[in-house]
Amino acid sequence: MNETGYKVATDDVVTAYSFKFPETIGNKIRINATDMNIADGEYALQLMEVAAYGERAVGDYALPNANIVSSSVLLSTSTSLEDYGYYKEYLIDTDVETGYSTEEYDSSDHEEWIELDFRRAMKVSEVQLKPAWSGYGFPEDFSIQVLEDGSWVTALTVEGHE
Repeated sequence: MNETGYKVATDDVVTAYSFKFPETIGNKIRINATDMNIADGEYALQLMEVAAYGERAVGDYALPNANIVSSSVLLSTSTSLEDYGYYKEYLIDTDVETGYSTEEYDSSDHEEWIELDFRRAMKVSEVQLKPAWSGYGFPEDFSIQVLEDGSWVTALTVEGHE
């Protein structure tokens, strides 16, 4: 599934953007950013929060459309600034005042990724990304991939996010 033309906030309001795709079952999600937006004169991927929605089992019940990201998720990233208040664990801490940034680069022509490992198969159909202040560091082009039976499957490709 390809999507184009999403708009990023241009004021100080931080809005989460939802990216929906057909329900997929997998134990990992990867957000693969291939064209970074500018952040403070450098190029970097910066986000305040990541959420994934699907079906979560609670006891004998299945909760549809629940955020399946929790503190038990294993989080990994291609790079992480780990300074100035940006730490990778802040991506899943549910605090919109904290955030994550990759290392900074002089060019947008590189790839950065964020990976969420649920440690078991989960149904997922939506990813929400909350950009850093005023949209700085939000990727213009990216894909959302799900690890399905040991192979990465692209669930959604977004191009031209402004």
